[in-house]
This record gives sequence, structure tokens and C-alpha cells, in this order.
Amino acid sequence: MKREKDYEKKRNDKNGVTHSLLRVIYSVMDLDHSMRYYGTDVPLHFGEIHMIKEIKVNPGTYISELAEKNGVTRGAVSQMVKKLEKKGILVKVPDERNRSRLLLELTDKGNTAFEEHERYHRVFNEMLDKALEEFEGVEKERINEFLGKVLEITKYFKIMIKK
Repeated sequence: MKREKDYEKKRNDKNGVTHSLLRVIYSVMDLDHSMRYYGTDVPLHFGEIHMIKEIKVNPGTYISELAEKNGVTRGAVSQMVKKLEKKGILVKVPDERNRSRLLLELTDKGNTAFEEHERYHRVFNEMLDKALEEFEGVEKERINEFLGKVLEITKYFKIMIKK
């Protein structure tokens, strides 16, 4: 009888961690995919703010280069660029070296959105770092090992669901 209770307790603890992890994952996904203004007067979606980041960290980039880097079609990038241009986030400027190509540059509003997005990440990371301060070195190593295994599982699962 005691053995069954011990087994049940271990099973419940394991499921508790699994469920807690899934709740964290869904919460972060929801947080990251929420539409925000990022210090501007226009709403920006997850894909848009990450496109803004790509343009900021890769000055002098152009549509086909962004498409290739992100594994999407030029048409998809072009549609998003049009939306961001309409929102006043970026402008297309002629490439001095290749007149047939337009370079993408952030406007002041685009730079504001980028900076605010980076600030969100800094604050979130600082909060996580603070939460980890209460753990000792070995505990942090174990947490890191566990998270590494979770990452490997998600990579494997991503491949499996494509089949």
C-alpha cells in the first residue's frame, strides 16, 4: 500500500512539473505573440517587431535578403514591408551601389519600436536572473540541463510533426 502511495506521489510530482512547464511555455508564447504598440502609435504584431529587429541589426538589408535569411518568400516579406511602411515604421531607399534594389531603413518610429522591444527583453531577462539568484550553482546546473533536454525534445517533436 505504501509503495503504491509513493509511486502515485512521484507520478503526481512529475506531472506537476510537466504541467507547470507547459503553463510557462504557453504563457511566454501568449506574451510574445500579443500585439503591442512598443512606444509608438501603431499596433505591431510578433512577426512585424521581429522584422523590425532584422532590419535594425542588419543595416542596408533588402527584401530578398530578409526572405532568404528567414526562410520565407520574397512575397511574404514584401507584404510585411508594405504594412510597416504604411504604419510609418520603415522606408525604402534606393541602393547607391545597385539602383534596381531598394534598401530598408527604420524611421524614428521604427527605431522607437525596436528600442522598446529590446527594453522588454532586458527587463524580462533581469527578472529571470533575479528569480535564479535564490538557487545554488549545482541547482542552476540541473535546471540548465533540464531546459537543454526540453529544448532537444521540442526540436525532435518539431521534426516528428512535419512527417
